[in-house]
Amino acid sequence: MTDPEREEAGKKAKSYQVRWRELPRLFARWFRIMRAWENEDWPAMAALLEPVVRERQTTDGDVILLGHAYTKLGRLQEAAWYFEEIDGSEPLSKGEKMAYCNSYAYALARTGRLDQAKQHVAKFERSGWPEAQRQWGDRLLESGSAPGEVPHEPSRPKTKLH
Repeated sequence: MTDPEREEAGKKAKSYQVRWRELPRLFARWFRIMRAWENEDWPAMAALLEPVVRERQTTDGDVILLGHAYTKLGRLQEAAWYFEEIDGSEPLSKGEKMAYCNSYAYALARTGRLDQAKQHVAKFERSGWPEAQRQWGDRLLESGSAPGEVPHEPSRPKTKLH
């Protein structure tokens, strides 16, 4: 092993050590984020996610949760901007797919981009989703072009950590 290779290996090892030390803090933050989700405390959820997303220490799931919180807070332009950052390079859980599909489509439709919202919803296979989320997408796809015809955002199924 050459000196530059040893130096690079040492840097990687140190990087992993730092990441391992951060795990308790990361778990605590995620517990608070999930608690905010359970309690529908959208301001708290946004406040917890904003620094993570801003610093780019994030996953697509983090960005989706922040966009969902912004949608719930009525910050639809910001929500749409964050949802547009999702590039599809990471696999999403079923819950992340539902939030990404419906919350992004809702933000698009309510900000005057109904055609884009319909195209977005049409990309998802929604047959296994809870009835309220699936039917909301169906109603959006069937809606006319008037802003008043956009269905209200669907309620989400109650999610508990236990």
